[in-house]
Amino acid sequence: GQPLNAAALLAALGEGHCFIGVDLLSDTTGFRFTGKSGAEAKIQGDDLRLDGAARLSVTTALASRVVFLRDGKVVQEEVGVTSKEYVVTERGSYRVEVYLPQLPHSVSSQPWIISNPIYVR
Repeated sequence: GQPLNAAALLAALGEGHCFIGVDLLSDTTGFRFTGKSGAEAKIQGDDLRLDGAARLSVTTALASRVVFLRDGKVVQEEVGVTSKEYVVTERGSYRVEVYLPQLPHSVSSQPWIISNPIYVR
């Protein structure tokens, strides 16, 4: 990998290789959102070719409510998981939202993590 400096940070942001995390709710360290299709492995912000069935995977450090969205609409949701996989059969813009249902109701309905999309073409 390249060194962590201002140029590398700006390049990563420009490529969408980032997510929004509310560390006030809990530390987001360990969050991953990746996609695989055929021999390709991609991260958020990237294009992923739909080669047969693609798989999107999310990993979190805490048991969470994980919501997969395609073009802004919920396609899968599960509560109490630290990892979840979604099999993609349609092209679209996929992202995840992660919630912490174990927190008090006033904050458990607010996203803890919002990923950037992986674009399945």
